[in-house]
Amino acid sequence: MDHLKYANIENEIEVDDSDDDLGNVDDISTPKKRGPTLLHAVHTRNVNQREVIICNEYGQPDVVGKFSRFFGTIARTHSYAPLTCTSWHKVPHKDKIWEYVLGKYDVPDDAKTWVLRTIGNLYKVYKCRFKKKHFYQFKDNKTRWKNRPECIPQEEFSKLLVLWNKKDVAERCSRAKEIRKSLKNMHTAGPKSFARIRDEMKNEDPNKKFPTLSQMFERTRKRTDGHVYVDTYDDTANKIIIFRH
Repeated sequence: MDHLKYANIENEIEVDDSDDDLGNVDDISTPKKRGPTLLHAVHTRNVNQREVIICNEYGQPDVVGKFSRFFGTIARTHSYAPLTCTSWHKVPHKDKIWEYVLGKYDVPDDAKTWVLRTIGNLYKVYKCRFKKKHFYQFKDNKTRWKNRPECIPQEEFSKLLVLWNKKDVAERCSRAKEIRKSLKNMHTAGPKSFARIRDEMKNEDPNKKFPTLSQMFERTRKRTDGHVYVDTYDDTANKIIIFRH
């Protein structure tokens, strides 16, 4: 065990240098209650057990489900996607991620861009939720460290505390939040790509025609009854009325 002294944490902290690995799914995250998806059966596959993925003309799989949930486990694995990177663009060795995916699924090369972009989006969501749960929830670093998560190494978490306490990082996050709040007509499609939604709408159409832009706008802004949204639906509803006429 190494002993390191970290900024903003008064006492010396004992750091565990043990690293997780995608081959050991138990180390990807520690589930509590329902917990995150681990997909042990997928991670323990050998090359001969790979599932074949069929993609459409856009290099996107026709069926996702378990395939996209598998991406979530990669996005939560610090050895492949460290949270200490300031953005997905800064995450190194993306080719290694692609190679790992190919070791578990038989995926055409045309899907590489979609695969990495999807993992990047999941990484962004995971990082946001992680910061909310383990940083913003507590008032100072001592309390954060006392309640530190078990899903990443202690050394990485200590680096996150130092990073997220930097003034320029905090200011950048505040600006991003304000910009996010000012956005209107945000889509509600979740992780599903617009290309997939477009194909679904084409298949639903009796004449197999692709949807118009106005139809796409309405479909991708559809709201679920009972779900609470940050912004109002008024501006979106007005735009839909204009499009229909």
